[in-house]
Amino acid sequence: MINYNKLVRDKIPEIIRASGRSCITKVASDDELPTYIFAKLREELAEFEESRSIEELADLYEALETLLVAMGISAEELAEARKKKGESNGFFKKKIVLLDVGE
Repeated sequence: MINYNKLVRDKIPEIIRASGRSCITKVASDDELPTYIFAKLREELAEFEESRSIEELADLYEALETLLVAMGISAEELAEARKKKGESNGFFKKKIVLLDVGE
């Protein structure tokens, strides 16, 4: 057996079993779920960086939405926080890259 110990989409165990293989799963506790989601976000970001595919971007977005739910943050709260941050510090629309800051 290969050990993965990672968060997977809900139907993955069914897909594995339908292929004739076995798998062992567990349900993450509320306390440990953020740790699994952070690992999933890193994994999905790396996969998206490599492939630049919309499917990998969708996986990254799904993991982020899962983190919001786990943390009890609504999409509206996130949008408001994004707006406030953009108003105070700007967005990324101008594509500015900071190279150096002098003393």
